[in-house]
Amino acid sequence: MGYLLALDAGTSSMRGGIWDHTGVLLWMHQTAYRVRPAQGGRVEQDPRSFLSALEEIAAAAGACCRERGIELAGVGLASQRSSLIAVDENGGALRDAIMWQDKRSEPLCAAVDERYDPYAVCGMRPTPVYTGPKILWLRQNEPDVFMTAYKFLGVHEYLLHRMTGRFATDESVASRSCMLDLYTRRWSPRLLEAFGAPPEKLCEIVPPGAICGETAPDFTALLGQQRALPVVSAGGDQQCAALGLGVTRACALSINCGTGAYVAAQAENPVLDPRKDVICNCSALPGAYVLEASTMASGMVYDWFVHAVCQSPDYQSADAGAAASPPGAGGVLALPDLMGRGMPVWDGAARGVFYNIGFHTTRGDLARAVLEGLAAGLCACVELMRAAGVDPAEAVCSGGLSKSPLFVQILADMTGLKIQTPRVCEATLRGVWASSAAAFGWYADMREAAGAPPAQARYRPDGATGAVYKKANEARRLLYDALDTRRLGSLLGSVCG
Repeated sequence: MGYLLALDAGTSSMRGGIWDHTGVLLWMHQTAYRVRPAQGGRVEQDPRSFLSALEEIAAAAGACCRERGIELAGVGLASQRSSLIAVDENGGALRDAIMWQDKRSEPLCAAVDERYDPYAVCGMRPTPVYTGPKILWLRQNEPDVFMTAYKFLGVHEYLLHRMTGRFATDESVASRSCMLDLYTRRWSPRLLEAFGAPPEKLCEIVPPGAICGETAPDFTALLGQQRALPVVSAGGDQQCAALGLGVTRACALSINCGTGAYVAAQAENPVLDPRKDVICNCSALPGAYVLEASTMASGMVYDWFVHAVCQSPDYQSADAGAAASPPGAGGVLALPDLMGRGMPVWDGAARGVFYNIGFHTTRGDLARAVLEGLAAGLCACVELMRAAGVDPAEAVCSGGLSKSPLFVQILADMTGLKIQTPRVCEATLRGVWASSAAAFGWYADMREAAGAPPAQARYRPDGATGAVYKKANEARRLLYDALDTRRLGSLLGSVCG
C-alpha cells in the first residue's frame, strides 16, 4: 500500500493530510496563520509563517508515520493563488508577502486593461488580486526590492522551493498571474511587457500534477523518512478543490466556500466570455481549463460576524439564531463586502453594510442577513456562469460554510440548483491526493482517481423561498448601486486618519 502527504496552503491556515492509495484520509493536521490588513488597501503577511506552518505539519506527519509504522511515497501541494513574495537566490524573502487581497495595484489595472486587453490572452481582466499588477506596483513603488529580487514567487512556489530547492510553478497556478498565455500555456511576452515583469525573474512552468523534484535532505528528515520523496505540484487550491469534488467533466459545477468563494466549471478548451466577466484559467487536469467566477466575501466574513458581533466562537448558536429568522431576514439586508467587492464588478472601495435595522431586529436576523448576503454573491457568480453558457441543474458545494445546512439550503433556494455536499469536506486535499495518486501511477489518470465522492447531504431548492430571495437580491443590488463607495471611502478614510 502507498501513502502520501497532501498539503493545502490556504489563506487563513495550512492543512496537511496523510492519505492511503485508495483515497482514505488517515490523519490531518491544521496550522492557522493570519494576514495583516492595514490602511490604504494593504494586506501583507510574514512569509516565515508559511514556512513555520509547513515545517510544523511535516514534523507532525513524521510523528504519525513513526507511530503507525508507515512510509510515505511522496508529497503533493496545492495552495492559495496570486500572492507575491520577492526572494533572493536562496529563496529568502526580501519583504513581507503582498497577499492576494491587497488592493494597492488597483489604479494600475485600468491603464493596462485599456492598452493591452489581457483578457484576450490570459482569460482575465487585470485586478489587484493577480500577481502581474502586484509586480508592476512593486517596480514603481519599491524599485530596490524589484531590482534585487532573483525571483517573484507566490505561496505555492515559495513552498515548493522550500521542499525541493527548485524554482518552479505549474500551469494552473501560473494562469492566476494575468501573465500566462492560455493557448501556449507559457508566459506571454506581451503581458510580461504590460506588467514590467522580466521573464528571468519568473519560475519555470510545468504541467499540473507534475513531479517537481525530490525533498531536500533537511525536509526529508523533518518528515522522518529514510529517502528523498517526490513532490507533486497539484495546482491552485480552487482547481484542486474542483478535482477533489469530482468535477472533471465539461459544465459540471463546483462551489467552494473558503476564505473567498468560488464557482468553477471544467472546459476542454479555452472559453472566453464576450462580457469578460467569467475567468478562464488552466485546470488542475493537464491540458484542460476551468471557468471561474468568484466573490471575496465568504467564510472569513461569517467568522468575523460570529466573533465580533456574537462575541462567541460558537457557530452552531449563530446558525440557530439565523434559522429562527425567516427567509429575507426580517427585511434586513447585508452587503458582506468587508474586503471589497468581487464579481461581477470589481470594487475595492466597497465595504460591509447592514440596512433596514429596526428595534424589532434580532441578532438572528443579522446572522441570517449575513448568510443571505454571502449566498447572494455566489448566486451572482452562478448567473455569470449561465450567461457564459454553463447551465447545470446541480452543483457540489464544499468549504467551511458548506458545514452549515442552513447556508447550503439558502444557496439552493437562491440559485435554483440541486446541491450536494460531499462526505469528505477537505475537497482541496482530496484533489491533491487525486493528482499525486495519478503521478505515482496508482491510477490511470486524475479523473479515475477523483471519481465522484459520496454525498453527505442533498439539498433541493424551494421555489417559494427562492421568490423571496429574488426580491431581496434586487433590493440588495439597488442598495449597492445607491452607494458612492469611492467617495464614501475617501471621506471615511480622512475621518479615520
